[in-house]
Amino acid sequence: MARLGGRSAPEPSDVRWQDYEELVKDIYQALGRASGVTIECWGSSCRVEGPPGVFHQIDVLTKHSDGLHKYRTAISCKNWNAKVGLPVVRDFAQILQDANLNKGVIVSKMGFTGPGRSYAESKNIGLVELRKPLDKDWDGHIREVHITLMVDQTEIYDIHFRLTAPKPGPDEQSYQGGPIHWSLRLNQIFIGILGQEAETLQKITDEEWSRHPDKDEYDIHFPEGSILTVPDYPEYPAHGYSIAGMSFKVKFNPPVKQEIVVRADDHIYMIMESLFDGRRFTITKDGEIRENELEPGHNDLGPEVASAP
Repeated sequence: MARLGGRSAPEPSDVRWQDYEELVKDIYQALGRASGVTIECWGSSCRVEGPPGVFHQIDVLTKHSDGLHKYRTAISCKNWNAKVGLPVVRDFAQILQDANLNKGVIVSKMGFTGPGRSYAESKNIGLVELRKPLDKDWDGHIREVHITLMVDQTEIYDIHFRLTAPKPGPDEQSYQGGPIHWSLRLNQIFIGILGQEAETLQKITDEEWSRHPDKDEYDIHFPEGSILTVPDYPEYPAHGYSIAGMSFKVKFNPPVKQEIVVRADDHIYMIMESLFDGRRFTITKDGEIRENELEPGHNDLGPEVASAP
């Protein structure tokens, strides 16, 4: 998986030709990062020399080396509202020949005509569509997930403990005349019964409620020797006290219902697909580039894509 830079991408329907070129540059730069492919130049100032004194403008030019030879790939970007035809492909093939470039790729928003595709294939020119997702792209894939979330608002409150201090003293005696107010969660208070593993107050009250769901007031008795502990806050009152029982009330509030819809196309920014070998990438709105798991084949997206993560 590769990732684009932090540049904010416009909506596909609002992409200008300059944005389209820069997006193509960013994608190829990200895909080629792991294999040493770099962007030699791009945009209006990117030129290659053909015959003496003749220069051709290239939208994106990449380069990489195997240690002995240097390879250059020219990428032509067509953010047109029409398919790219034979004349454009023929002219591009001539530029590749004039400038002695190793590889050429044409990236189009609307695809290619039949003659243009045939000629490109005969000249080993890669043809790539880079476009917003279409309905056909979701065939065989989950496009929407609908989730109904029910939040139970049942509340356990007004808890009373029957406690005995381990060694009554001045501090403990002060608690005998009134309630002790704690700001603790039920899963932070534990009841230990002899010969058993200590359980949270949350589990104990839930189990009692599940056994008698028709009640709204409960009273629980614990065997002699049971101990109340608050392991995370040993300084709290009643930590380590013997507990003989407890009572609590339950308030049944109406559950909260929430409908959640997760749409896959809300997260997909564009689709990038090679026409000759079926390699396909999705570009997400947060800049991730993911390749679909398709059958392996030769690579028409350019050498940098062949070794992309």
